[in-house]
Amino acid sequence: MSNSSAQFEGSQLQLGFKVLVVSAAEAESHVPSPVRGNAFWNQFNPRRFAAYRIEETTKGNVFYVAIPFRAEANLTILHFRVAYEVAQQYLEKNAEAVARTENPPLLKIIEDNKEWAAGALWFMEYTKSDLGSQGNSQAGDYSEVAMTFTATDHGRHEVTGKGKYTGASVLATSNFPTITAKLLVNNWAAIVGGRAVGGFDKHAAEVEMTTTERGVRTAARHLDGKQLFAIEIPKVGTCESLNNQIRLLRQKARLFGLWTVLSATVKMTLRMIPGLRNLLTADRCDGYTTLRPPFPGMPRRYRLDSDMNPWSVKFGELNSDDITDGIDAGDEMFGALLKNAEFETSLRAQFRGTFGPAESGVDWLRSRVNSSHKNDKR
Repeated sequence: MSNSSAQFEGSQLQLGFKVLVVSAAEAESHVPSPVRGNAFWNQFNPRRFAAYRIEETTKGNVFYVAIPFRAEANLTILHFRVAYEVAQQYLEKNAEAVARTENPPLLKIIEDNKEWAAGALWFMEYTKSDLGSQGNSQAGDYSEVAMTFTATDHGRHEVTGKGKYTGASVLATSNFPTITAKLLVNNWAAIVGGRAVGGFDKHAAEVEMTTTERGVRTAARHLDGKQLFAIEIPKVGTCESLNNQIRLLRQKARLFGLWTVLSATVKMTLRMIPGLRNLLTADRCDGYTTLRPPFPGMPRRYRLDSDMNPWSVKFGELNSDDITDGIDAGDEMFGALLKNAEFETSLRAQFRGTFGPAESGVDWLRSRVNSSHKNDKR
């Protein structure tokens, strides 16, 4: 096999890694995936031609990550907006935001002579994934908290605000790529795979999501027990949720035109019909990560194909007082950013998605795995 491995700098990931591009069949033979084909997953089967074999050189552990990576989750998203300068400083001063000049600039929301950035906190309870036995159970389950910001694309650098929930509407359109700036994960294989393969800024943490009388409580702690933050998200009734989704669609129409809201309405309505959701083409969104790319020839841009079935949408209700113990001693700016954020909406949904490189990265991987197979035959 050709030498398609890459040694990572210890200063970047604290550990040494060797990463090899292998066939998807090799990965499946070592770690069978519990995610089996149905009409939805079959949309992506032709792309499942490659996988990564990751060797943790200091400990000798070996992990396999399929491309694209499939997962199912219970999802909660908190949409927020924060002063543009605060978000920009976070990305620039975060110690691990290396090679950040490869990222597009943040999208700027202009409203009442103020400049805002749109962001989101994602709370993912993965119930099934391609990690298989590498997860917290044989189902490949684990939990994750992510923070993302909306970036510019297609020459559009600004959006003129139209009142409340502009940031949430921008995030909900998938018209713009995202920059994934922070991830807290409770599974080591997911951390190794995310950092070594995707360039995601993943860190080990205890992540809990529990149902309370008021709603859903989400919290994250360092492994030493120090709490990073806790947020309680209020419950929403069905009718209230539907009304709020309509409000969000109206705001999207004001910002991006009638066609955007019509197409979103049709897709949302069709997804309410059992069995039909599997046959719909997934929503697609591109994104960028903040760590160095795993291979010199592959860009840090990734692609997310997803299907989200919202069952609860809440407007307002959250402010900085709902976030307790928000200061992270290892990343003070993270806690400060949350304390300055204005939370606009919360969304709870069932999520299915695939994570993989953007098209240029897929072409590079395809040539890499094909080259390895040719050398195997010699």
